[in-house]
Amino acid sequence: MFKRRVLSVQCVLWGMVSLLTGWVLIHLLTSWGIPGQLLWALFVNAGLLLLARPAAMPTAQRDLCEAAVQGWARALQMGNPAALEHSQRTMLLAEWLGRELHLNETDLQYLRWGALLHDIGKLAIPQNILCKPMHLSEEEFQVMQKHTEYGLTWMETLEFLGPAREVIHCHHEKWDGSGYPLKLKHKDIPYLARVFTLVDVYDALTSHRPYRAALPHDEALRIIQERVGSHFDPEIAGVFLSKINEQNKIARACDPGPC
Repeated sequence: MFKRRVLSVQCVLWGMVSLLTGWVLIHLLTSWGIPGQLLWALFVNAGLLLLARPAAMPTAQRDLCEAAVQGWARALQMGNPAALEHSQRTMLLAEWLGRELHLNETDLQYLRWGALLHDIGKLAIPQNILCKPMHLSEEEFQVMQKHTEYGLTWMETLEFLGPAREVIHCHHEKWDGSGYPLKLKHKDIPYLARVFTLVDVYDALTSHRPYRAALPHDEALRIIQERVGSHFDPEIAGVFLSKINEQNKIARACDPGPC
């Protein structure tokens, strides 16, 4: 047990040192005129490919994977400070909803990882689009949509992520087939992606965005209800809508201070 804890600490420290080194190198190279978003994309991809190699010590593999996922989620914060908070909130909500849907522990782990990394592809999206204080133009939205493809491209060789990669790739698909990037419909959309899509939209609606203020909880639920059967899987949405008020009461009771 002591050895495993030491290995876990080593994994976390290794991840922190790697991120700090990457941050310094990227700032240096951007001063030479190389686009920062491109450098972040290359940095993330290179690190994940290294992680994809078999672990030298199998007992440390899960700790290493968890530390890496947490580290890459934090990399998002460097480009967009609100991104990590969004990923962490959706991870908690997704795990709660997954338990309400009776997912097993393995699928819950994949769902958590997918939630943390669902927006990793946004490292390749220009800041003027990510942080635009108004709605995107059609051309800008087309660029934004590419983040799901970028995310899959960086993660698809990482077998340890399993179905978490489907969450990254398919969390903007819609039940009626009008989503992106593949326009999947109904149960052709991977199940974990269908679960995550709902909590992702809920958190987006109830959080501040550059182009609008956060919506009240009841207004967000009204919008979700209107989209059942078009945007959301009716079965998953039914569980969410029937349980979310109870979940919010528990969360408020456990919160010692204001948000």
